[in-house]
Amino acid sequence: MNEAVIDMVGLSFSHAASTILDGVNLTIFKNDAICLVGPNGGGKTTLVKLILGLLKPDSGTIRVFGKAPCEVSSKIGYVPQHASYDPKFPISVLDVVLMGRLRPALFFRYGQKERERARTALAKVGLDDCAARPFAALSGGQRQRVLIARALAGDGEILILDEPTANIDQETTERLYELLRSCTGSLTIIMVTHDLGVVSSLFTRVACVNRRVATHPTSELTGKMLAEMYGDDALLIHHDHCCGGGHA
Repeated sequence: MNEAVIDMVGLSFSHAASTILDGVNLTIFKNDAICLVGPNGGGKTTLVKLILGLLKPDSGTIRVFGKAPCEVSSKIGYVPQHASYDPKFPISVLDVVLMGRLRPALFFRYGQKERERARTALAKVGLDDCAARPFAALSGGQRQRVLIARALAGDGEILILDEPTANIDQETTERLYELLRSCTGSLTIIMVTHDLGVVSSLFTRVACVNRRVATHPTSELTGKMLAEMYGDDALLIHHDHCCGGGHA
């Protein structure tokens, strides 16, 4: 039986008197490759923040490796949609990646082991020759790859990406997808995306998030469900299920 690494039971979350997530039951297994899809405002990013321990549910429970999310944050690598940084701050690419190795016991000092692991992560995303360059001098696509390297450098067991292709070109997007394919089977991958075209080629399961959560194997995905979720203008993949207020 597959090992559950994330388990949500009856999870609900509200903000400013508005219900964002309601009665979510979701289990994510070790080495799962699952994407979160749904309309803007449907609760995808909120779900990610609950997994990261940045938010706490109003009711229900969430466990990551059997513990509260904040207790196992070092096991999760996170790639945000947008990198918030001061372009005038003199930080190198290697320094950014080293942040993924930060642990309380290091007292903000990195040894040779940490630097080697950071350089290995940079090589994996094809940017090992940029280690000494200022982070601000990179293109948007390169910065996104550096953030992925930072997540990989932490040697976490879960990799979470929040719309990582939103601001990068097609060539960089394809390179990112190839990188993620190379990680399947060794990491649990969770990605928020609107790029429905990549769903069937990269992920084994889809979690449709629109206040509630319904999960399906990607082989069961059809256009009817996505049309009801996104509207008629969505890039559709055939699907027979309605996920507008679905089940978990």
